[in-house]
Amino acid sequence: MNVPIDVIAIFDPQGNITPSYVHLEDEKHKLIDHKITQVKLQQNHKYAGIFTIDYLCRLDDGHEINLSFFVNSHKWLMKP
Repeated sequence: MNVPIDVIAIFDPQGNITPSYVHLEDEKHKLIDHKITQVKLQQNHKYAGIFTIDYLCRLDDGHEINLSFFVNSHKWLMKP
């Protein structure tokens, strides 16, 4: 299940997008900010005319998450 997520990203002058922070909810429903310490993989995709940029990111707590940025709608989703 894909979950909408808050992401702070850096956009450089060439238009490249790098996620920097994510806002996640823990098991007690408390919102916690995590710094993305490494982007391990970045791939551009086109699904049925929908452009996405998919990222595999390592967080400051050691966990890895998959993020997708939907280029046309400017929305971020976290994938399982």
